[in-house]
Amino acid sequence: LTGKALVDYVNENQQFFKAEYSPKVAQRRLGSLMKKEYLEDPIQKEAIASAEEPVINDGIPERWLSRLADKLVSDKRFDARTKWNECPSITQIRDQSNCGSCWAVSAAETMSDRLCIHSNGTIKTMISDTDLLSCCGSSCGYGFEPVRAIQMNIMKRGPVQAAFTVYEDFAHYKSGVYVVSLCLFTSVQS
Repeated sequence: LTGKALVDYVNENQQFFKAEYSPKVAQRRLGSLMKKEYLEDPIQKEAIASAEEPVINDGIPERWLSRLADKLVSDKRFDARTKWNECPSITQIRDQSNCGSCWAVSAAETMSDRLCIHSNGTIKTMISDTDLLSCCGSSCGYGFEPVRAIQMNIMKRGPVQAAFTVYEDFAHYKSGVYVVSLCLFTSVQS
């Protein structure tokens, strides 16, 4: 499925997000988007499985960690732009275009934000993603996934970086929580 047929399928067969057909999207080639045969990267899977769990508790006893997490993330709304309004880098989103360097761009943005936050707004430097790209080979790690740890880190220290694989249905995303459509992994005929 592709184009209007994909949008119709997404809207009829899942409730997480709404898609909207856009002729502009339909007209351009989506060749740079991930195809289903590349869904699972064995090297990435192994790297994630063998990664050490990060230390996130800063010396807080384990019995208190859960209570702290609940307190920190109990508010359903959190806006880093408001909390750290002295840091202009938080509002900026860099354009990586079609470079494939999302990890370097987002890491540099995160470092820039955290430098500003932890200096109380006195350091407003934009870290260079190009510098990161120049000193890293083809395998710089694949991150980790614990949602609670990420939520706590955002609330205590500021922005974190994240990346996800983009498929054609995301090009039609309108609202809601994006979840890749099942039709991209089955042989549904339009």
